[in-house]
Amino acid sequence: MSDTSAWRISSTPGMHVRRLRDAYFRRLQTTTPATVRFCDRCVLSNQRPRLWIDPQGVCSACHVARAKAETDWSAREEELLQLLDRYRSSDGQPDVIVPFSGGKDSAMVAYRLATEYDMHPLLATFSPLLYTEHGKANWTRACEAIPCTDIALFVPSAVHYQTLARLGFFVLGDPFLPFIYGVKAFPLRLALERGIPLIMYAEDGEAEYGGGLHEGRPGHTTAVLVSDYFSGFPPDIWQRVGLSASALAPFTPPVESHVRAAGIHCAFFGYYHRWVPQENYYYAVRHTGFRPNPERSEGTYSRYASLDDKLDGLHYYLGYIKFGLGRATSDAAHEIRDGHITREEAVSLVHQYDGQFPTRYFPECLDFLGLTESAFWDIVDGFRPAHLWHHDKVMGGWHLKYEV
Repeated sequence: MSDTSAWRISSTPGMHVRRLRDAYFRRLQTTTPATVRFCDRCVLSNQRPRLWIDPQGVCSACHVARAKAETDWSAREEELLQLLDRYRSSDGQPDVIVPFSGGKDSAMVAYRLATEYDMHPLLATFSPLLYTEHGKANWTRACEAIPCTDIALFVPSAVHYQTLARLGFFVLGDPFLPFIYGVKAFPLRLALERGIPLIMYAEDGEAEYGGGLHEGRPGHTTAVLVSDYFSGFPPDIWQRVGLSASALAPFTPPVESHVRAAGIHCAFFGYYHRWVPQENYYYAVRHTGFRPNPERSEGTYSRYASLDDKLDGLHYYLGYIKFGLGRATSDAAHEIRDGHITREEAVSLVHQYDGQFPTRYFPECLDFLGLTESAFWDIVDGFRPAHLWHHDKVMGGWHLKYEV
């Protein structure tokens, strides 16, 4: 019996899996405030992991936005030039790894590095769980448009990918978990294998979308990139439920001391250039052939972000279940800080779209996870925190207790 078959052949996870789920619930209870509080400037609440709201009612993401408004971007540009001068190759060999989905942000970063800064990017793609046709087409067009030196596409074992997605869904309420592992691990592993000491990520998601942990540090350490994103569940924890180290290897970051010894430098393009997703979209359309969805993404009002994976919608919907904050909240909060919409407009958009269930690829997602629809909802409803959700026994259905 393989190291994953016991999980795959059973619709009822075993004792060790249930223990891990219990541990995650305990973690949520100790890290999530019991009293819901919304930011007075945007539409985020203190239920978002790692976000904080100060006594004046301003969240950490809005504090980062204020700091960005006061930043000397010409000085940051000089910092970037000095950084790239240290690593630029003279013979055309790859000199910077760009974690690359083919979406608007990574396409913009790679194209600008190659055309404006005379760098020679290696595009590093960790395959989505279930590629959308639209996402794959954008990836292909971007690869053809960007003057890159090489493209590295890693597609993990379907069995291991599917198994980890199923475990992530049952234990943490997020089937996206193995993809998150992979996009963090693959560029670092590739940097070691190819001897390329610079990795240029797009934006610092924690700073841009709520955590505010790392903004202001241009030389981001590998510890930041490896240790902070796994909700206390690093890849090797799944050995407890029978997955082998070899099965987990593609999802596991290299040993940090090895990365440091190799002198690998990790940075965010968004540290050096003011990060505005809408502007990134227009840039990618002009230069890399990026095309938005023909219709808006389920759960929000936009059409140009997170288009690559058929499980994208479920990832955001499950965030809505666990934290009361969905995809429209995330989009609207950033657009308030970018000055594109008012808070009043954002509140209206959140009320209209947040929490919409993603039906478009739902049958395929169920098949990928090996679940019936009733089993899916049993698991989802188990992740609704009592302080956020109320079940109406008379009218039926679940309702959020607090809305922005």
